[in-house]
Amino acid sequence: MRGCPTWVARGLVLATIYWSLTGCTRELASYFEVLPVYEAYGRLRVQAELDRPFATRDHLTLRMDVFRRADTDAPTPVVVLIHGGFWVYGDRWYMHDWATDLAQQGYAAATVDYRLLSQGGQYPACVTDVLAAIAHLREHAAELNIDAERLALFGVSAGGHLALLAGLADDVNIFDPTVPAGESANVRAIVDIYGPTDFTADAETALAWQRQLLTSVLGCDQSDDPDRWREASPVTYARSDGPPVLILHGTADPIVPPSQAHALRDALEAAGQPCTFIEVADAGHFWGSMWYTGWVQRYRADILQFLEENLSGNDH
Repeated sequence: MRGCPTWVARGLVLATIYWSLTGCTRELASYFEVLPVYEAYGRLRVQAELDRPFATRDHLTLRMDVFRRADTDAPTPVVVLIHGGFWVYGDRWYMHDWATDLAQQGYAAATVDYRLLSQGGQYPACVTDVLAAIAHLREHAAELNIDAERLALFGVSAGGHLALLAGLADDVNIFDPTVPAGESANVRAIVDIYGPTDFTADAETALAWQRQLLTSVLGCDQSDDPDRWREASPVTYARSDGPPVLILHGTADPIVPPSQAHALRDALEAAGQPCTFIEVADAGHFWGSMWYTGWVQRYRADILQFLEENLSGNDH
């Protein structure tokens, strides 16, 4: 936009994005969350239903934002996106750029709330919130025009941990006693981007802040209730009939050590569960939440191929 001041040009681009996202009930939490996707495609053919409530916990209403291609009539597979933030902070709009990209690819993409630690989200409450989001999507599949039997979970960091627990366990009654015993979330695939996987590791390998955080999230110290720490560890639920898992983890991650990814890979392989492990050379933490980063763009095709392979048909 030659001749326009930078702020005017940016404003015009953001206005274009707003009008290109047909069906929005309100403005996006941050235009800048979808700007990189808009610039990559040149135009977005996406509609979004924002602030859709799916559960009430005391006085807190949990909501999701659902993105779909505006020109798709047939029911589409759905990807549930779970943000990171140490179980302490974060918001579902963190994943709006990913959701917009997936919707442009022809998926429904739902970014979901879960209770943070300050909101009563101590384990297993945060897991039950993810399960409630899945149940809501299935209950309202016809209204949303989605094929909720072709559903994948996609989590980053703490969101990766929750995606793995919800998707791997063959009995989610462990986390949510309102669900009949013996039922699984029955998901088709899980994308885990540097999620914690094994809380039972030797205490000497964990930093003090990591142990303090997990003690708060799990409500107990490991020495007081080791079974709870094992129960909250995704590696516990590796199974031969479990959904395929794609793991992406940076080799230089100082927050969630690469050994956590190795532990999950080893557990899945030992159980005979399908698993693809991608080591992201020299990558640290946080890159997975930001769609525009070079790390994401380098492996975006692998993620899309994994979803396509596992969500494209009805014969799984």
